[in-house]
Amino acid sequence: MNRGKFIIVLVLIAILATGLAGCSKNTKTSSDDGGTVKELVAKERDKLPKTMPENFPLYKGAKLESSSGRDLKDIYVTWATKDKFKKVADYYKKALPESGFKIDNTSSDEKQVVYSIKKGAGSVIVYDFGYKVTITLVLK
Repeated sequence: MNRGKFIIVLVLIAILATGLAGCSKNTKTSSDDGGTVKELVAKERDKLPKTMPENFPLYKGAKLESSSGRDLKDIYVTWATKDKFKKVADYYKKALPESGFKIDNTSSDEKQVVYSIKKGAGSVIVYDFGYKVTITLVLK
């Protein structure tokens, strides 16, 4: 599969995961102070996959919408915020490398940016729904 199709598939997975989150019992977790997964209190940490990288940067105030892959290697985690798309995208452009996630490739348009990351062989997708912005981590 070529890189363009791969990115489209990742975006569709992220959108699907976000949409399905609204169909199930939804437990909200927030990163009110920003920081990393490791810094979350135990109660919140338990809602994430066990294989979630502890140094993954969390956007301040983002609420957990969905999480899958609790005991699997492949994980999909989506957070949402009411902040502006550009602010969130710029945060991850800076925070990912600072947290040890090398950005190999970036593709974007007016509604989304996809940061392909080397560590964990996956992507971080920031998507603008208009009424919210989602951040989805996909690791394979």
